[in-house]
Amino acid sequence: PNVKRHVEKNLADTASVTPAFIRHKYLEKAEECTSRQCDDGSDAAGVLGAEVYLLEQLQDGCTTNPVRIMIAPLHQHQPGIRLSKVKRGGWSLLCRIDELVVISSRRSDLTLEISRQSGVPFYFKMPNVQSMNSFISCLTGYYRLLKCWTFDLCKELPTPSIRELKMNKCHGPVGSTFGDAKLRQRCGGEA
Repeated sequence: PNVKRHVEKNLADTASVTPAFIRHKYLEKAEECTSRQCDDGSDAAGVLGAEVYLLEQLQDGCTTNPVRIMIAPLHQHQPGIRLSKVKRGGWSLLCRIDELVVISSRRSDLTLEISRQSGVPFYFKMPNVQSMNSFISCLTGYYRLLKCWTFDLCKELPTPSIRELKMNKCHGPVGSTFGDAKLRQRCGGEA
């Protein structure tokens, strides 16, 4: 299944295409692909788009437990961020991507704090800087795709495209009426 070809076919049939329409069609096709590849969801194998990270969960600020974190927003049964203890196995859902509030990172000791809308934050220790950057970027990317494309989850690792848009004072799409009025105002009535 070629997602790009599917979206292009739908774009050709539609006169007015919005970003929401494109996102909906992309996610619809990705979900279709996922449902064909997911079995019972017991492991990351077969879960389309799943990223798995090996790290340590901090408890009481010092004791650690080795865990696996799966980021699988398209998982058929438990979409979102899932946790599995390395020694025991079995996956449990931490939260959905849209329930994330903020991620705080400290490069000095490679620790992350993941805050959710409900519940106590989770604390993790990453094995290295590259893994930490990858983990944060993956979560931020999915958050921007699924929830709010103009928000960075982690201020310590800003998304370059958002930083550039803010520097240029750009924002999301505006209606044609508003755009025309703004152009007329700035160009002395000629637009």
